[in-house]
Amino acid sequence: MVYDPFKATIKGDKLYGRGSCDMKGFIACTLAFAPIFSKSNLDRDINFSFTFDEETACIGAPLLIKELKERGFKKREYVLWGNLQI
Repeated sequence: MVYDPFKATIKGDKLYGRGSCDMKGFIACTLAFAPIFSKSNLDRDINFSFTFDEETACIGAPLLIKELKERGFKKREYVLWGNLQI
């Protein structure tokens, strides 16, 4: 079957459409560890930021970097992580 990639289509217990899979597993795992990090007695906060459009124009990454700079994040204080299977 072929579905319009720009329209979410639900068939049974599955969702079809652009972005319906992608990095959601990584994001879910990252957020699942948030309670563990919060109990770690770290000397600084941990902030999670997520972006979009990594497969095409990558317009999300520059927007995120700009936002991080505006909020005062220094280069040594964050890690950029993407889909390593691309």
